[in-house]
Amino acid sequence: MSNTTVRKQGDLLVSFFVLTFAITWGLGAFIVLLPSLAEALFGKLSAASPVFVVAVAGPTIAASILAFARGGWPGLRSLYAQWTQWRFGLQWYALLLIGIPLINYLITRVAGSGSTPEFTTPASLLGFLLLQFILGPVGEELGWHGFAFPRLLTRHSPLVASLIFGIIWGMWHLPAFFLSGLPQSDLGIPVFLVRATFLAILATWIFLRTGRNVPSMMLFHFMINVSLDLFGVPQLPLMVVTVVAAVLVVVLDRRVGWFRKESGGDVQVRGALLSPVTGG
Repeated sequence: MSNTTVRKQGDLLVSFFVLTFAITWGLGAFIVLLPSLAEALFGKLSAASPVFVVAVAGPTIAASILAFARGGWPGLRSLYAQWTQWRFGLQWYALLLIGIPLINYLITRVAGSGSTPEFTTPASLLGFLLLQFILGPVGEELGWHGFAFPRLLTRHSPLVASLIFGIIWGMWHLPAFFLSGLPQSDLGIPVFLVRATFLAILATWIFLRTGRNVPSMMLFHFMINVSLDLFGVPQLPLMVVTVVAAVLVVVLDRRVGWFRKESGGDVQVRGALLSPVTGG
């Protein structure tokens, strides 16, 4: 990869992260600094508030803006085409749909704590699942793993890219810890940041082993969020299990090439190249 290409990828990454944080942290600052005006405009803050949905969608919004700015409608179509690639192996579906909730349930049982939200009707459960899918998976993953992470992999090994991404991803969540009415306001920041960093390693493992598949990351994100809320998984045991699992996949699965930086030209995604059309 030429120095010019590397520099362009770096510029795009910086632009993406700056824009993502500007959207999410900007809205967070508005709510914190002008709470009366924010409530008058958007109502009482909750996970279902429009302003919160937009803030969470910062990564996908930022990626969309940059893809369109560099490649117009073809660039935008190429970016969003990644949402349609749902074929990534039954074993990974089993891990995501069964393995993740089972592990989180066992953590809760062993820790002897946890709480389950009450759903009075099937519609309330469906609404909960739909909101969980819209927030993290749809709002974040097209930006994080559809746009930014492949570019990180052109500059760093998978392990280093995971650590960088995990720290940034964890820091991006920080405004939610200071806003009452949001789930994060009851969590401990240090424990969350450590878990986010090592969770990024697990995400990288699945991402690379499924052929850089964005829907696998959406399902990964969805099942984690849903099972954590359904079982009320305690944070400290969850962090420990996440760290142990991340260390194990790095040690045991050498096929990922954790310490090898990839070489090549354009940024590769499943079924497409992020060439100049999408800002590569």
